[in-house]
Amino acid sequence: MARQETFSSFQFHEMIPDEASALAWFENKRWPDGRYCPHCGGFETVECVKPQPYRCKGCRKYFSAKTGTVMQSSKLAFKKWLYAIYLMSVSKNGLSSLQLARELGIAQEAAWRLGHKIREAWNQEAILLSGEFEVDETYIGGKEKNKHAPKKLRTGQGAAGKQAVLGMKQRSGAVKAFPIVKTDGAQPVGGTANG
Repeated sequence: MARQETFSSFQFHEMIPDEASALAWFENKRWPDGRYCPHCGGFETVECVKPQPYRCKGCRKYFSAKTGTVMQSSKLAFKKWLYAIYLMSVSKNGLSSLQLARELGIAQEAAWRLGHKIREAWNQEAILLSGEFEVDETYIGGKEKNKHAPKKLRTGQGAAGKQAVLGMKQRSGAVKAFPIVKTDGAQPVGGTANG
């Protein structure tokens, strides 16, 4: 059996010395074949400063490497996310939220949520369906008529303002569901909107 190679905390900090290198690592993993918009799947994107680092020329929406992932809406730095993933990966007996909080210099409640988000991402990738299974898509979101006036999109009916979700159910019972960019064609490289 081949020995799995691991590296030390010192080696991690040498490999990812700052926030810029952590961001570059995440972007290379998310977009190995070129940056695309997680909203519409378009490859025509430009860099900008605010409100987020990138904007799609097609749908005109802003996004970052966190958009559509478990990191979305998190203010935690990319390096802290990456270090938390590293710590949870190399820990033999699990890692408590108290220990994670001490290592990252954040509150215990934030470390607890962070740990759950990382495990959620791992579980999404762990389910592999095989054999016979059924596939369907749906739109998730509230009805326009039930929204407060300032939140109404006024862009039409049905799927307007809702998230497309693809669901797959294996005949033996395993289920996997994830957000998708569109329902009328191939998905962008990388597959889903969740990274």
